Amino acid sequence: MEIRTNKKVNCSKIARQYNCDPRTVKRYLEHRGESPTERKKRKVVKVTDGFETIIAERYIEHNAPAVGIYQMLKEEHGYKGSYSSIKAYTHKLKEDKIKEVTIRFETVPGGQCQIDWKESLKMISKDGTLYVINIFLSILGYSRYKYIELTLDRTQATLFRCLSNAIRYFGGTPHEFLFDNMRTVVDRSRTQFDVPVYNEKFVEFSKDAGFIPRSCIAYRPRTKGKVEVVAKIMNRLKAYNHEFDTLDELNKIVTNLMEQINSEIQQTTHEVPKERLKKEKEYLNPEPKYELLETYYSTKPITRIVPKDALITYQGKKYSVPSKYIKKTVNMDVIEGKLKIYYENHLICTHEIGSKSINYLPEHYKEQLSMVIKDKDNIDEFCKFNLGMFDNL
Repeated sequence: MEIRTNKKVNCSKIARQYNCDPRTVKRYLEHRGESPTERKKRKVVKVTDGFETIIAERYIEHNAPAVGIYQMLKEEHGYKGSYSSIKAYTHKLKEDKIKEVTIRFETVPGGQCQIDWKESLKMISKDGTLYVINIFLSILGYSRYKYIELTLDRTQATLFRCLSNAIRYFGGTPHEFLFDNMRTVVDRSRTQFDVPVYNEKFVEFSKDAGFIPRSCIAYRPRTKGKVEVVAKIMNRLKAYNHEFDTLDELNKIVTNLMEQINSEIQQTTHEVPKERLKKEKEYLNPEPKYELLETYYSTKPITRIVPKDALITYQGKKYSVPSKYIKKTVNMDVIEGKLKIYYENHLICTHEIGSKSINYLPEHYKEQLSMVIKDKDNIDEFCKFNLGMFDNL
C-alpha cells in the first residue's frame, strides 16, 4: 500500500483495516525509513561476575588450575558458586587464547627445520608379520626439502641419530629446529603461559650440531603445520602392506618415498623442493663434526688418545686422567651421569659430567703441578687456588 505524504492520513481507518491500534499506525508513519528499534538484551547474572579479573590473573599469569582457583575464591573472596562454573570459565579463557590469530609466515632460507614423528605405524609383510614402526620427519621451512627415516623407537639416542642424518642429508645445519613438546627434548613443556625447560643433554647436542632448539606451544599444532603435512603424506606407506618381505625392504620403500616427495612440485611454493634446496643451502650453517655428534647415540666404545696436557675431551668439555696415560688410548663410558675412563679394561678414574669447561680431579692436578713447581710445601694451596679458578671458567 502506498501512502501519499501530501495528504492527511486517517490513522483510525487504516487501523480498522489492518486490525491494529491507531497509535501503531501513527508511530509507523512518523518513523518510517528508520531502523527498527532493537530490543534491549536481558542481562544474565553469572556467579563468576566480579571475579573475572582474579580468575584470569591466577589462570593466565600464574597457570593455577581451576580447582585451586575455586578453593582460593571460596576461602578468600566469599565465592558462593560451584566448581564447575570456575572450570567452565577457565576453559573459555583457554579457548580464547588458542583461537588467537595465527599469522601465516614463510620461513627465510636456512632459518628453520620442523621435526616430528609419525608414531606407531602398523605395517604387515607378505608372510603376515606385523611391524610397528615410527617415521622420523623433518622438513626445511623454505625449500620444503624433507628427510624421513624409519625407526623402531623414539628414544633420545635415536632422535640424535636422526637429526645427525638429516643435517648430513641437507648438507648443512638450519639455524633452528622446531619441535613439539617431546620428552626427549624438553623436561618441562612450553604452554601458553610458561617457557620450556630443555633437556640438558639435548642442549649440549644442539650446541655441537650448531642449531638453536625451539619448541612450539602446546595445543597449537598450526605452529608446525609444514611437518604435519609430511605426517599425512606418510599414509602412502599403507599401500605397501603385504608388499614387502623384510624390514630392510620396508626401509628402502621409505627412502624411495622420501626421494619421490622431494621431486614433486610443492603446492605452496609451486616449485620442486630438490631444486629449491639449491638456494637454501647457501644459508645453512656449516656441517658439524659428525664424529662428535656420534658420541651422543653410538653404542661403540668411545676412545681417546690422551694428549700432552692429560685432558681428554668429551662433548666439548675436558676431563683429566693421570699423566702416565699420556699418548695412550683410553676408553670412556657414561653411566648414570658419570664419565668412567678405562685403560685396557681397568677403570682409571671417574668424573661427574657437568657444565664446567675443564674438569680436574685434585689428585691429577697436584700430580701435574708437582712436575713444574719448585715450592713443594705450598703445592696444596696452589692446587686449591687454581682449581677454584677453573671452576669459574
